[in-house]
Amino acid sequence: MLSLGVRTITAWLQADPINIDEAYHYVNAFTMANSGGFNEQFLWNYLYLPDTVSHPGFQYWMPLTSMIAAAGLVLVDSSYDGAQIGFVLLSSMLPLIAFGIALDASRNFRHANVVALLMIFSGFYFRMWTVTDSFTPFTVAGILSIYGFSKHLTSGKIGWALFAGLMTGLANLARPDAPLFLVAFLLILAMEYFRGVKEAGSEGDLHPLATVGALAGGFVIIMAPWYFRSLTLSDGFAAPGGLQAAWLCSYDDLFSYGKELTFSTYADCGWNVILQSKWQALTAIAERLYAEQGMIFGLPLAIVGWWKYRSMAIFRIVLLYGFLLLVSMSLIFTFPGPRGSWFHSAGVLLPFIFMAAINGADTIIDWLAKRWPGWRDASTKPFFSVLMVILAVALSVLMYNRSAAIHGDTAAQADAYTDIVAVIDSNSTVMVGGTTLFLYYGGWQSIAIPTNGISALMDAADRYSAEYLILDRNTPPAFRSIYDGSEGHPRLILLQSFGNHSDPVSLYRIIMPARQI
Repeated sequence: MLSLGVRTITAWLQADPINIDEAYHYVNAFTMANSGGFNEQFLWNYLYLPDTVSHPGFQYWMPLTSMIAAAGLVLVDSSYDGAQIGFVLLSSMLPLIAFGIALDASRNFRHANVVALLMIFSGFYFRMWTVTDSFTPFTVAGILSIYGFSKHLTSGKIGWALFAGLMTGLANLARPDAPLFLVAFLLILAMEYFRGVKEAGSEGDLHPLATVGALAGGFVIIMAPWYFRSLTLSDGFAAPGGLQAAWLCSYDDLFSYGKELTFSTYADCGWNVILQSKWQALTAIAERLYAEQGMIFGLPLAIVGWWKYRSMAIFRIVLLYGFLLLVSMSLIFTFPGPRGSWFHSAGVLLPFIFMAAINGADTIIDWLAKRWPGWRDASTKPFFSVLMVILAVALSVLMYNRSAAIHGDTAAQADAYTDIVAVIDSNSTVMVGGTTLFLYYGGWQSIAIPTNGISALMDAADRYSAEYLILDRNTPPAFRSIYDGSEGHPRLILLQSFGNHSDPVSLYRIIMPARQI
């Protein structure tokens, strides 16, 4: 009830999405709820180039989040509040799941209660659980997947492997990096199998082929319809947009138009750029791990407390998954990883870090009690448990207030978008940085502003018949001179500026080339 109450209040205070990720899933959910299927009316990047702006969607992100939001729109209410209801309910289950896993591992009610409370007041994630984004569905399915496979390892029951496969499939419908769970499971399975052979001189209790079959079967049951759709649309299982993100030389390349992204072009970046970017990604993710997943105070304690759980199957799985996620988000998807992908996917690690952290605090107290005879560890342990929860609540409130400030900036942009929709031609295509936010506030169709120069901008505008361009303070560097008025372009006519005069949102008419007139 505490979890449900906190999540309900948090969601109620979030009146609108504050970034393109949250708006992405809402506008697609709105399309689904109004019989538009899995189609999109916007292009937020140019990693794939459909023939028209209106096209089959989810060629980069996955659909489960929008499906959950669409269910809320249909069953509850057509507003953003209605879209959030599924995330409120799902995220309210997270502390219960964490409590059960913590109690199963530690046999300590105090530890389990602390872990559950930390999952409610989870710092940087506190606001994220109830927004229309992939945090909650991926985390719920991912944790259950890990738990299911650990139960299979300890019990040998094939049903748990099937359950793990099903949950991994659901996680993959939320985020495309979920197959990392399968990789971790198979590596752990191989280690368990060969350890059994070495110790028992036989195959041991586990039957790898049956386990692999159950995992794959559960996964395919969930993913087969989506794979069939992908094969129909692009002759491949994976969305064409996502894999190209491995060949970015900078984050801006994600929004470049007409720029080829292959291993060859990636190699042309130069080894200095490649190695430096990967080092920066590793350090950025390390900082995020310390602050976001470790909640600043928790990670050092978790490092101490992890030792007790090192032999448990579930913690070995989590450690391997975390390592695989770190490698993929820093060394492969070097630019989207540190900027958000790691944050989304690493929510799965939270209950296990919290479990290790509370055990680490107890371990330190035990160590001090042995050296200081007057130290009363029986009363000190509960005190530090309460202190950890208080720190978590404080960090959660702090981060929520920070997001409220961001929402204030978005609100000003939203007002400008609303005013622009009122003055432009209806059913027109607009080139804008916040593509999905523009649609959320009333736009019809939108495409992203290319980051690789005015020529690319015009090529994209011509291809998709964009009639207007919106520039604001976040405009790409290539167009700063146009935004501040120091330069112009013969095909761009400034129509009107909205919002603050010192920080306007400017609307331009894009003139069609002579050959199209």
